Amino acid sequence: MSRISYWSHFTPESRSAAGQRMRSFVAKLTEEGHTVTLLGGGYQSGLPTWRRLLEEARRTLTTRAQVHIVSLPPYRSAIVQAVLMAILPGRRLIIDQRDLVLAAAPELERRLERAFIHRADALIVTTQAQRREMARRYGKLPPTTLIRNGASDDLATLPESLHSRRRGEGRLRVLYQGLVGGKKLKDVTMRLAALGCDLDLAVFVDTWSQNEVEAIERSWNGVGSLTIHANRDARQLARLMDGADVALNPIPSQMDYAFTVKTADYAVRSLPQLVIGSRRSVSRRAVELCRLGHAIDTVEALDKTALLQTMERFQRRTPDALRVFRRETHGPRLLRLLQEIGR
Repeated sequence: MSRISYWSHFTPESRSAAGQRMRSFVAKLTEEGHTVTLLGGGYQSGLPTWRRLLEEARRTLTTRAQVHIVSLPPYRSAIVQAVLMAILPGRRLIIDQRDLVLAAAPELERRLERAFIHRADALIVTTQAQRREMARRYGKLPPTTLIRNGASDDLATLPESLHSRRRGEGRLRVLYQGLVGGKKLKDVTMRLAALGCDLDLAVFVDTWSQNEVEAIERSWNGVGSLTIHANRDARQLARLMDGADVALNPIPSQMDYAFTVKTADYAVRSLPQLVIGSRRSVSRRAVELCRLGHAIDTVEALDKTALLQTMERFQRRTPDALRVFRRETHGPRLLRLLQEIGR
């Protein structure tokens, strides 16, 4: 069996999609007898950046892993891993590419992405559209494996709570759950405040997003309520979803290639979702084709009519029909990948 080190910006305990993916990978690897050492995630401990980077470097050097898995982005947090993978001989590198560097990102981010791709022995992507975009950027890619995103296992299996949705009676209750950055949440919340909605923001809050969350809270001036739910567990998230009328699913235009965990999470909880973003988005096309809700192009199009159409166009499905949105079984594909790069 292999000695494996796994680096991520997040920890397995994180409620982010990256944390969920990490838990799934690590559980299967250890179940199959591999030794897994977790690196990274140290920013959540509040350590100064220089101490965190030194600690990650020390652990990477002393682990003596045969295979190194790096989950990306963010790339700026992985700069130590990039340097060490360039100089350490004999270590196989697998890139778990959950997302791509945005066009507006600093040059350092784009250089790190390019360096990791060129160094990798194998690459994991979440959609075929993502693979095509990476090939467009960098030409020939390392051997690539598709492991799709899907609903969080815990959200998919929890029974529906007794909260009843009001379906447009009185003030609408709207939910957003997920990360804060890059979603124009302040613009979205100001539109909802003007519409008189109640809004639940179930967000992952860390030192990088704290200021944005506080700015959203200060700017709220609606007759409805704004409630911030920071870093909630699966049971709490399921309860919030079961009590909402509509979920928001903003997709930045640079993420056309992505099928997000959020899209699947809303689907398995049978919550109508309103996609805000590019018409080419994989998530948007899934919502429209599968009648999971409604889609609009811009935040400026967010009004009461869009919210009501989201509920009207939603088609409830049986549990068996919702299985298509469940997370793929990651373990077998990851194990086959380890066998292939070990040859």
